[in-house]
Amino acid sequence: MKSRLFIYSLLVIFFMVNSLVFSQTNDYLQNNPNWQLHSGCPYPSPTCIQFEDYNYYSNGDTTVNSVIYKKIFRKGIGTVQSFGDPNCISYFYNYIYQFPSFFLRSSAKQMYILTPGNTIENLIYDFNLNVGDSLPLTYNNEDTTVSVTSIDSIYTPYGYRKRFMLTGNTLSQFLIEGIGHSSGLIEPMQVSLGCGFNLTCFSLNDTSYFPVIGPTCNLAVGMVENKTKSIVSISPNPFFSNTEFQIEPSLINGELSFYNSFGQKCKTITHIFGSQIILKRENLSAGLYFYEIKENHEIRSVGKIVISD
Repeated sequence: MKSRLFIYSLLVIFFMVNSLVFSQTNDYLQNNPNWQLHSGCPYPSPTCIQFEDYNYYSNGDTTVNSVIYKKIFRKGIGTVQSFGDPNCISYFYNYIYQFPSFFLRSSAKQMYILTPGNTIENLIYDFNLNVGDSLPLTYNNEDTTVSVTSIDSIYTPYGYRKRFMLTGNTLSQFLIEGIGHSSGLIEPMQVSLGCGFNLTCFSLNDTSYFPVIGPTCNLAVGMVENKTKSIVSISPNPFFSNTEFQIEPSLINGELSFYNSFGQKCKTITHIFGSQIILKRENLSAGLYFYEIKENHEIRSVGKIVISD
């Protein structure tokens, strides 16, 4: 009897472990996915524009809370251009971040994102959609009025990916299964920070399949940025009266800005030196805000923070 119980226990453990492993498969994230995007953002004034072409690409796995994620890195090239602003300094830059920008996993036609410094993931896409369905609220969609009007597909040698045409309060024309939306991967589907984003290319194993079949989307970035992307942790978040930002590596002449959901700048802290910032609520109303951390005019980190009553 004890022998049977022992064998039964081993079988239960075996199936539990295998169930956990198979439930974590990153089917959408196999075959070296590479996203190429283009952005344009006013900085530091409406007549001074920062243009950037950049890649998100996967490189290795990590495990957080026994869940397997793909590590997603970022690199890019950009320019700042003046449009009649005498205070705007035009310059060129390029970079390769040495730390992951975020982590992704996929399961059951859904994708989840985990940002550095956090242990709780967020749903970013649910591709279990039919015509007439509304998109759920996710990491980058904040409106329940976005819905599917029609469905077609794009080809990849690893299977067709559905494309969902959209209507409603969004600048994105469509979602593509396992890839993202017409304005990006993690980029917001609604207006954010006064910026414009566009998904220009998606490739698997050095061949692009969106918008057309062709060469890789991988950008040739000529040099490695000396400074790495910042890793930011915020506690508490949400917060009521004040919260603390911990930033690694430490900032030298950093800047922390906050924007509301309409892209309006609400607060800026300048001349930051060190790894700790205490944010006081002061006159900020309750709600969702986007934060942006810069060092010497270059973006080190962006994210979300919530103020509660």
